[in-house]
Amino acid sequence: MTPVIEHIANGFGVDPVSIMAPPAMAGGAPMVSAALWSKPAATTQRVHTPPLDVGILSVHIDRQFQMDFQIDAEDVFRGYTGPGDVCFVPPGTRPEADLLGHTSVLHIYVPQVQLGDIGLGPGQAVPYFGHAKGRHGAITALVDACQDGPPSGLTAWAAYGRLVDFTLALASTLRPANTSERLTPFQLGRIRDHLQTHFEDALRVADLAALLDLSEAHFARAFRNSTGKTPGQALRDTRMQAARDLLLASHAPIGDIAAECGYPDPSFFARTFKDLHGATPAKWRRQRTQGDLRP
Repeated sequence: MTPVIEHIANGFGVDPVSIMAPPAMAGGAPMVSAALWSKPAATTQRVHTPPLDVGILSVHIDRQFQMDFQIDAEDVFRGYTGPGDVCFVPPGTRPEADLLGHTSVLHIYVPQVQLGDIGLGPGQAVPYFGHAKGRHGAITALVDACQDGPPSGLTAWAAYGRLVDFTLALASTLRPANTSERLTPFQLGRIRDHLQTHFEDALRVADLAALLDLSEAHFARAFRNSTGKTPGQALRDTRMQAARDLLLASHAPIGDIAAECGYPDPSFFARTFKDLHGATPAKWRRQRTQGDLRP
């Protein structure tokens, strides 16, 4: 797998944090391997690699970042991507991307001879997208394995088995980027951008569907299939992220923050915030700015 690592290291512009390489099998058969990559938050970086003879399964580890992604010079995604998002780049294609923001990604390299085992056989020429919903513990375990360096002996085979099982689980979430029951990457990016810039507005599902010229029912179904969330949940999560940022960065009254985040009723805002965070906005702010851990 060394040529793969070298190609992607050159394209990514930084060395991998670490590499988990399984022990060689008898006869030198190609094997699945993984590498963890990261880059600083304050830089924009161009990522590219020449066509390879392996499929690349990318799992985004933490934080949301912005990505402008192409395969074979064709635009396939533009917008925000975040923890748990999964992308599969088929072998023989050229991926390129501009990344903005802190990026931490686990790359899993799948040899062509093993692609059929995960349901992505030869001849697949389009990118696939999925989400590692409910698998954060497995991601963390694999990242820890990468950071610990290549294991040896029986431990190595146990780590390799865990990697293969995780790869199979991720592959089961993948869908072609152009399926009619999911939003295309461009459509999803447009919705995410709109939520980021208009979360304070009284957005309706119909408003978001109209952006893509889709029926409300089709949009809602495709959005959930693509993200694992309803449009309302995505809007709520965007508003809550903005609220957390404002609570930490300002001394503004809770009512003002509620209004700025699209909640005209401060009481409803407080209840929603507490349901998600286990504390009222005022208590949550106090705990993080003053170290107040009182129940």
